[in-house]
Amino acid sequence: MENQDPNVDPNVAAEASVAAPLPEIPRMTAEEAEAKHQQILRRERLSSVMIAVLVHVLIVIGLAVWKLAVDEPAEVKIQARVANQRTTDAPTQQVTSDSMKRKPSPPSQSAKLITANVDSAAVFVPEVQVETELFNMGTGDTIGLGLGTFGVGDGDGGGGGGDFGRASRGASSLEGNLYDFKQDEKGKAVRYDIRNRDHFVKRVKRLHSSRFSESSFGRFFKAPKQLFLTTLAVPFSDASAGPRYFGAADKIKPSGWVAHYSGKIAAPEDGTYRFVGNGDDYLAVFLRKQPRLIASWTDIQGELDRGFRATDPTGKHKGPFNIPLIYGEWFRMRAGEEIPIDICLGERPGGKVGFVLMIEKKGVEYGKGADGRPILPLFTTTDFSAKEKERIKSGFGAFQFDWKNVPVFTATEDDGF
Repeated sequence: MENQDPNVDPNVAAEASVAAPLPEIPRMTAEEAEAKHQQILRRERLSSVMIAVLVHVLIVIGLAVWKLAVDEPAEVKIQARVANQRTTDAPTQQVTSDSMKRKPSPPSQSAKLITANVDSAAVFVPEVQVETELFNMGTGDTIGLGLGTFGVGDGDGGGGGGDFGRASRGASSLEGNLYDFKQDEKGKAVRYDIRNRDHFVKRVKRLHSSRFSESSFGRFFKAPKQLFLTTLAVPFSDASAGPRYFGAADKIKPSGWVAHYSGKIAAPEDGTYRFVGNGDDYLAVFLRKQPRLIASWTDIQGELDRGFRATDPTGKHKGPFNIPLIYGEWFRMRAGEEIPIDICLGERPGGKVGFVLMIEKKGVEYGKGADGRPILPLFTTTDFSAKEKERIKSGFGAFQFDWKNVPVFTATEDDGF
């Protein structure tokens, strides 16, 4: 047992230890407690906002990485030309005070070709793409601003179909339908980029390979109205005219469409003939399922004319849209013999269109234009009325047609035989 102080009463010591006061705990007022509570809430809100921002940033970064992984980088090719060097691979477009120039079509995304006039060879130029609907048109002396030199072709070609055909079949005509490359057969949008030539060219190539079979058109949206063609002479016009006359102005945008006409034709007399013409952007004529004329805008002509051989040098004469006239392959016809024909025309990027199809018979003496071009008649399956002649003359201005030596073919519905 420990020694205790004899002078201290043990009972008194114990009472003193029990009675010793506890340290005082500070108390908060109601105002201080509320302030503390609000401070905690502010911290929680700030934390929530920071977490939400961080999640969004991570999502954006993830999408960007996915986009870079999916998109293939375009190959850029630089073609340098020495200054003042003349080239002949594309037509030279004239510039006059009253002419309109078509903006150049953009290159295919699969291979970008940038051309520059330079004094030295190695120049790297970054490509800048502007996402806009291209204004596609011809130029030259025969195209003005719709002031009389070259009128807009929205006139009625007979029977309410405009320059794209008549609304009623008539006695001698080719049945036509318009199709949209931008929609499937049910009207659902599919991928089509006006900046990418391949989206138009590959679809047209499939039509050529199938020889314009009905099933090859079945995957595209079809305009509700049919038109019936007797002659093809569509002057410089808005690309919206095609869908509008086929009854689809509210369903088909004025780009990435084709119109297909088919039937059988018979020549009025024995002879050797060829088609001559061009299209902005695309024109093709097949006889007996074989290409007899492919005449398109210069940026897609070389990709579409496989299997076709022009009979005169391309670029020898200019057409009404200031692009080269294409002279088709010669073919023999006997009077009254019915031959299946397919005429297909189309617009790729939107903007403006124009199509002309003429016929030449070997051995006929035609007049000559100032550039030596033979002045040929339009291909037709009916006689021209005075009103039709005036409409065409007004629309094509200085570009002349032969109105005397006109072979009038007959057209019938294709029965499959």
